[in-house]
Amino acid sequence: GMKALYEADSFLSYSCEVAGEKGSANYFGLDGLRREFRREAANEEEVSERIDRGFEALKWLGVGNKFGEAIYQSLAPRQKTPTIEFSVGDILYHKEFGWRGVVYGWSEQCEMDEDWLRKNNALDKKGHPFYNLLCNDGKFRY
Repeated sequence: GMKALYEADSFLSYSCEVAGEKGSANYFGLDGLRREFRREAANEEEVSERIDRGFEALKWLGVGNKFGEAIYQSLAPRQKTPTIEFSVGDILYHKEFGWRGVVYGWSEQCEMDEDWLRKNNALDKKGHPFYNLLCNDGKFRY
C-alpha cells in the first residue's frame, strides 16, 4: 500500500524526462510532457525507450489515482482509539527535518515492511501509530 505510493511519488517527482532533463511531472507540466512524447525519435531504440517511459508513467499515475481515492475515503469520519494522538486535519511539524504536513489518515501501527522500517530507523516504532501526511514540500510522508 504505502510503499507503492512512495514509489509513485518518487517516480513522478524525479524521473520524468524532457529533452534529457529529469524533473517532476509538475515541473514540466502537461504541455512539456506532451511535447516530449510527440517529438520525433532519433532511432528505433529511442522509440522503444520513450514508449517504456510512457507506460511506466501511466503505471505510476494509476497508482497515484488509487491513492488519491484512498485519501478521499480516509477523510470520512472514523473512530479514533486512545493510541491515536492526532486527527485528520491536524498540522504537524518535524523538528529534525523542518517540514510541515497535514494529517489525512492514520493507522494503528506501521503498515510498512521491515526493510522500510530499517531504512527509516523506525524498527522500534513498528507497534506505534503512524500518520499519513501531505507535506509543505509536496511529498506524501508516513
